Amino acid sequence: MIEVDGHLSDKPYPKSARSRRTVPLSPFLRQALRRRRELVAHAPADQVFTNYEGGSLLRSNFRRQVWRPSLVRAGLLGAVTEVGPSRFRHLA
Repeated sequence: MIEVDGHLSDKPYPKSARSRRTVPLSPFLRQALRRRRELVAHAPADQVFTNYEGGSLLRSNFRRQVWRPSLVRAGLLGAVTEVGPSRFRHLA
């Protein structure tokens, strides 16, 4: 997926055929991916990383909801306040 100004476009392949890679997966990772698929069974079959509703992840949502709060909890960035279950707002 490609995100531009909050809009997503599907990009099924890398820039060139030479950019394609085969990535070996360990058995425990295969099992974890199968469990994830069961939890988000309604997600498109070709998307591994989705939101909880099975939709595509927006970079801006990930940054606001996951990355910045993680930096704060690690003591690397300002402070956040919890605004709902698993939802945080950054305080400048």
